[in-house]
Amino acid sequence: AWDFDGGVQIDLNDQMFKDPDVELSIRVWLFPSDLDTMRTIYDEGGAWTGFTVRIMDGALEFATVCCDAAHPPPEVISVDYTEDDDWAEVAAVFGQGQMLLYVNGALVGEQPTDWAELGAHGQAGVIGNVEGDSAFGGGSGFYVGLMDEFRVYSRMLDADELSLSVSPGAADVVTTWGRLRRR
Repeated sequence: AWDFDGGVQIDLNDQMFKDPDVELSIRVWLFPSDLDTMRTIYDEGGAWTGFTVRIMDGALEFATVCCDAAHPPPEVISVDYTEDDDWAEVAAVFGQGQMLLYVNGALVGEQPTDWAELGAHGQAGVIGNVEGDSAFGGGSGFYVGLMDEFRVYSRMLDADELSLSVSPGAADVVTTWGRLRRR
């Protein structure tokens, strides 16, 4: 498991994390140490075109925003989140004009969007913090706690896939496109 101490982020600098996304999903096991402030789990893009998952004041939040000339506000799913004493699997799914949020394989929130895809963006993916701004707008917050089995998919995950979850620590995560950075 990765141990985030409030000053660590993993930068995903490959071009694929800046390209347009017709579909995008993340899936991760979390064991947070702090649920009371802004704690970013994953951020890609920014306030113009972006995809962000975070913990904020006891809520698990997922936002997307896309490239409209009128710069619309983000679509947001926000659900109570109290999983601070055990591992929980979180999946955020975007595609086909909808957002889906799962916790431990159960759908806990869904939200239609006015955009069919997330356009190209200048900010690549970051695990554990925000680089610049996020789909929520300004502000950032380093994640504090453990993460394991972090995965990014360029497709929509479905409920059947999420019911086949493995336990945290079941496999090693190897990456050639990420860089660990301590601030």
